[in-house]
Amino acid sequence: MGDKPVILINEIGLFRQVARINNGQLTHYLIEPSIESQREGDIYLARVEKVVVGLRAAFVGLGGGQSAFLPLEKKFLNEQRVSAGQLLVVQVQRLSSHSKPARVTLDVTLANPYLVFLPLGDSVVVSKKIKDKNLKRRAQKEFASLYEAHGWGGGYILRNSFVQLSQEQSLEQVQNLQALWSNIKDQVANHSEPRLLQQGVERSVDVIRDWTLNVPSRLIVQSLDYEDLVSRLTQNIPWLDITQHSSSGALFTYFDVHDQVNQLSERKLTLPSGGTLVFDEHEGITSIDVNSAKQASHGKIDWLATNLEAAKVIAQQLRLRNIGGLIVIDFIDMQKDAHKQQLESAFSQCLSSDDAEINVAPLSVFGLVELTRSRRGPSLNQVKSQECQSCLGAGHSPSVLTICDQILIELLDLAGNHPLPAYTIVAAENVVKMLAGLLAEDQLSILDRIKAQANCEIRLSADPHKQQHDYAIVLG
Repeated sequence: MGDKPVILINEIGLFRQVARINNGQLTHYLIEPSIESQREGDIYLARVEKVVVGLRAAFVGLGGGQSAFLPLEKKFLNEQRVSAGQLLVVQVQRLSSHSKPARVTLDVTLANPYLVFLPLGDSVVVSKKIKDKNLKRRAQKEFASLYEAHGWGGGYILRNSFVQLSQEQSLEQVQNLQALWSNIKDQVANHSEPRLLQQGVERSVDVIRDWTLNVPSRLIVQSLDYEDLVSRLTQNIPWLDITQHSSSGALFTYFDVHDQVNQLSERKLTLPSGGTLVFDEHEGITSIDVNSAKQASHGKIDWLATNLEAAKVIAQQLRLRNIGGLIVIDFIDMQKDAHKQQLESAFSQCLSSDDAEINVAPLSVFGLVELTRSRRGPSLNQVKSQECQSCLGAGHSPSVLTICDQILIELLDLAGNHPLPAYTIVAAENVVKMLAGLLAEDQLSILDRIKAQANCEIRLSADPHKQQHDYAIVLG
């Protein structure tokens, strides 16, 4: 595999999974439903349902029974520029969660691989990711001359890929974004009810673009609709070099990533030294407990070594699990100030490679570290889990979607590595119902597509005695 990172994209099941591996180790991971009802970046024509002055916000309807929370600047409230019944153009900033509506903004942005257009802005800004000051000044100067020469309006952010463009290419990219905004304004002028105006790109596309811009990577994909996936990716990331996974069986299994991904859903992780980490993700806070576990039965314990080992793994897990918001880590208490300082320094160093914005508070006298990590979409736990119906929110169990996804991937793996004329899926009634009803865009069921690909018969059998997570694939 060499030193070049490998990016794997799996679209076989009900989730789009993206894994970045280096020398066989999972370094980055993203998961999102293949069929999304809403995306971050979606632009809507919304109707104001209610203005709540105390919250400095309004609740707006997006159509189709969807509502969203719209924070408002003080001037909008004082000047009564937003009122009930009014139509507004808004953009989704954060998707809805189990208990909170989606969050939207009036500051609409339109993006392509090279530029971000702010229709309501009035300045040109260069991406912070361009570190070369001379390159940054040159890019801003060249774009400013085009801006003035053509009388463009609005604001622009020059992405780090912009420096690769010629003046003609820059002009074309700006014109494309302005045409898109004109189309949105035309829709607003011709409609009087809330509706989706422009769909945002998949979050995975943004992530892959960032991963591959300055780091040459191999991109290997597995999809039942390979051409469509390649088209979606290259439209937004034109420099990609994509290879189709041609071996039999599941992509993640072939690259020994499947078990590493599954481990990300576990509440308790065992450290190489025998210590453990326990992750508890709640609505407003995530707590991580570090303890010595097996080490306690082996005599003298090196608390510092265990904490340093935990700090490294925690930094990796925050990124891989996409945990955001407020995070509290309970490290093993240490007495020496020198050891505490060493832990703080090491943990900060481990977090430095994370692309998310992170703020870390000093280690408390109780061995607690508090930090905030910017949210970038829902966490792994929020994507793959649902509120447990038995314990009413005290815990989580795999969703029906997740179980079906596991079944489809396992079925494909069996068909690829142990080809047989037929397989029977025995599962709970609701799981069988979803498997039978899942349709692809061309109205051919996913199971039928796997049948055609593996040249086998697939039968479904509902067992009323099986729980949701319990299933079996019977060979033959």
